[in-house]
Amino acid sequence: MAFLSKQSKLTDTLANVYTTPAGKTAIIFSGIVSNIDTTSQEIVEVDIKLTHGSTTTSILTGVPICYGGSLVLPKIVVQENGILKAKVTNTADANKIDLTLSILEQDK
Repeated sequence: MAFLSKQSKLTDTLANVYTTPAGKTAIIFSGIVSNIDTTSQEIVEVDIKLTHGSTTTSILTGVPICYGGSLVLPKIVVQENGILKAKVTNTADANKIDLTLSILEQDK
């Protein structure tokens, strides 16, 4: 078992923010999505998806986060080689969202 922390700044491109390694299963037991836009202090919309093989499911779609606010993700199990992906929905909002994940990886 290993505890990990992953941090990302989201852009307008759906990017991999976490991939479960081969031979492991992971639980994202805490995920915090924070709006850090000090320039315009506006609402930023976020998409988060989970992909495993050819199946992709949406965790968040166009969810608005107010300036200075944050959203806590539910616990998410990510199977071996599963990928959590995230982005902001508007090009002008790139790098205005911080995503912090607390992850527990364990052997299968």
